[in-house]
Formats: sequence, structure tokens, C-alpha cells
Amino acid sequence: MPIHDHRRLIFDLDAIRLFLQQDGKVSQKLKLFPNRLSKVSLHPESRTVSIDYFPEVREGDAVVKNIGITEIAAILIEHCIRLNIPIPRESNK
Repeated sequence: MPIHDHRRLIFDLDAIRLFLQQDGKVSQKLKLFPNRLSKVSLHPESRTVSIDYFPEVREGDAVVKNIGITEIAAILIEHCIRLNIPIPRESNK
């Protein structure tokens, strides 16, 4: 009888924001300023995540960067692998 491994990893918006603030490699890849993030919002209808950040030191309006949900999922999976968090071989993003 085969063994089935079922895991569910859930990242809420606060966890994603903290992750983006703390992982300089990802922030650099996304061209973000990690110490200047304002908020992270999910938009299910367009399947995007909006990241509001200040390009300057809190002067002026925040800039909004939209990132596709699959790109965020891939970044989170890569992060889990780097931290040795077990993830299933196949998954739905």
C-alpha cells in the first residue's frame, strides 16, 4: 500500500510581507525595498498580489507593484526549500 503525504502550507498576507522584508535575495529579485514595504494585498479576481512600498524614505506616495500569484507561490516554495521545510513533490499553487 502506497504512503500518501499530505501537507498544507498556508501563508497569510502578514507572513508574505514579513518574508519579503526579511529575505533580501527575493526583494532584490523583485526590485523591492524591503525596509520600505507598506502593505501587501491579495486580488483574487486578477490573481495578483499587490505590494505597496516607498521608493524614497517615506516621502511622497507609495508605489504599487503587482506580482502574479504563481510567481509569489514559486518564491515561497523556493524559500521553504532553502529553510528545509518539507513540501510535497507535487502541489497546487
